Amino acid sequence: MRVTDSIRQDRIRQAQARAGENVLSATETAVSGLRVRRPEDDPAAFAAVSVHDAAIARLTARHKNLETAASNATAAESALAQASDIVARARDLAVQLADGSISAAERTTGAKEVAALRQALVGVANAEGSAGYLFAGASVDSAPFSSAGVFSGNDASLAVEIGDNLTMRSNSSGAMAFTAAGGRDIFQDLADLETALTTNNLTGIQSAVSNMGQGHTQVVRARADAGVILDRLNMAQELAVSALNVSEKAKQHESEADITEAYSELVSANGAYERALEIARRSLQSFDIKSFG
Repeated sequence: MRVTDSIRQDRIRQAQARAGENVLSATETAVSGLRVRRPEDDPAAFAAVSVHDAAIARLTARHKNLETAASNATAAESALAQASDIVARARDLAVQLADGSISAAERTTGAKEVAALRQALVGVANAEGSAGYLFAGASVDSAPFSSAGVFSGNDASLAVEIGDNLTMRSNSSGAMAFTAAGGRDIFQDLADLETALTTNNLTGIQSAVSNMGQGHTQVVRARADAGVILDRLNMAQELAVSALNVSEKAKQHESEADITEAYSELVSANGAYERALEIARRSLQSFDIKSFG
């Protein structure tokens, strides 16, 4: 087949277009630092990058959820520390006012402090975190304790993912910390102590000493459990961050370009494009000479 001037011009234009596309691609690589941006760049690498992207998204969400859970666990542990102090103060008052030499007036004054401690404990037991009430179980939208200390929450576990197909409880149990489910109904014990002090009932006050001691142990145990939950959540966060770093590095290995090589290819592509332009320019000049010859 005879190669006509028209065919020759088409081939030159195609070569120029390809050279321009190569410059564009090399520029994108040099500027973005990525050698794989679309499937045609490297099908296998692009597929691997997609897998890493999915893993990164999953691990990022996991870390965020763990961060929220850890924040709530920290708040719960702090609240239980306050509760421990409140119950310890009530126990100390019971011990002090169980002395037979204490007057009825002094016990009445003590009863008022116990009432205030009881209301303070209600406030602590109704503490809120970023996801709702901390000690309500799954009923996070409603305060778990009434002003009288009656529990209306539940002991449901709020699970958080700590690994692939692996979850753990992230919330502390209000039932185990403050109600008879954990051993003592602490709010009822405080109410009984208040009544015993108000009525100057020495036997009732003496009984309250033991009850408040058991209640204090119960809250301390709940606080220790909250500490264990917090430790596990912090450890899970560290593992999630580590896994996220591994996935991000693996993605970088698949997708990122060697900067020195990328700029070398850009220089080469620019040179090839300039040569294509020069060939086109000369060809056009030759074509014009023939046309007017």
